[in-house]
Amino acid sequence: MTTPNLAFITCIESGHLETQSLLLYESIRCYGGRFSQCPIYAFSPRVGHEISPETKKRLEKLSVEHIDLVLNDEFPHDPYANKILANAYIENQKKHDFLVFIDSDTLFFREPTALGLLDSYDVAVRPVSWKSICTSGSPDDPFDNYWHLLCNYCGVDYESIPLIETFVQGVVIKACYNAGLVAVRASKGIFSKWQDDLITVYRQGLEPKQGSVWPKDQTTLSTAIWGITDRVQILEPVYNYPIIDINKRQPLLQFNSSHPLIHIHYHGMFKAENLPTNPLFQSNFELEAELKTWLLARLPLDSVPSPA
Repeated sequence: MTTPNLAFITCIESGHLETQSLLLYESIRCYGGRFSQCPIYAFSPRVGHEISPETKKRLEKLSVEHIDLVLNDEFPHDPYANKILANAYIENQKKHDFLVFIDSDTLFFREPTALGLLDSYDVAVRPVSWKSICTSGSPDDPFDNYWHLLCNYCGVDYESIPLIETFVQGVVIKACYNAGLVAVRASKGIFSKWQDDLITVYRQGLEPKQGSVWPKDQTTLSTAIWGITDRVQILEPVYNYPIIDINKRQPLLQFNSSHPLIHIHYHGMFKAENLPTNPLFQSNFELEAELKTWLLARLPLDSVPSPA
C-alpha cells in the first residue's frame, strides 16, 4: 500500500480544540487506509492559546508535527483566519502533491479516497449547508452587491463563479463551500490566494452587512478557488457530513454498508449533553459496531485531554 504524497493541515489551540484534534488525528491513523501515515501538521498560530504539555506528548505518539508559530498576528480576534494562514504556510514551505485542510471537529471513519485528487481536478470541496450571506446571483439578493465587491477586490470574475445548491437548505447560490474540508493540488497555489484574498478583504473593511463582522473563510475560499481554476470536484455527502443537521435535510440521506460515511463534521455533538440526541448513536442509524465502540470509548469530549 503506497502512501500518497499528501499532507493534512489542522489548527490546534488550548481548550476544546485539543481534545477534538486528538480524536481527529487518531481517526486518521486508525481508519485512514493508505492515507493513515500521511504527514499531519498541527498549527498553534496565535499568541496566548498554547496547548498543554500532555497534548504535546499525545501529538508525538501520533506522529503529528506541531508547529507553534505565530502566523495570525494581524487578525488575532478571528480564529477562522488561523486555517487560511496555516494552509498558505505549508503550501509555500513544504513539498507535497496534495494538501488537505480539516477542521478539528471532524473525523474519519474510513479511507478518504477522493482526497487524492484525480487528474481532472485541482480542488475537492462540499457546498455550504445554508445560504446565510451567500447570493442567489440575482441583483435583488441582499448580499449580491457584497459578492460583486468581493470578486472585484479579489480579482475574480463574478460571472465565472457557477451556481450550486446548498446542502441542507436546498437553495441555489453562487458557489460557496464549507471550509471544514478542503483538498487542493498544491502546485496550483489555491491556499496562497486564499490568504491573499483574506488579507485584501480585511484591509478593505468589506463586510456583508454594515456594522457587522462575519467569518471570511468560506467567502474567500470561493474567490481563491474560482480565481485560479474551474476544475472543482464537489465531493459526495459522505465527506464533511454535518451530523448536527442530519434530520433537517429532506429527503434524508441513507447511509449503509454499500454507501458508508467516510468523514463527518460533528460540531458540538460529542459533548456530554448532546450524546443522548446524537444521531450517530440512534437505533435507525447504521454505523458499524466496531466504529461505534471505538467512538463511544473516547466520548464525551472534555476540554482537557485525558492522560496518554
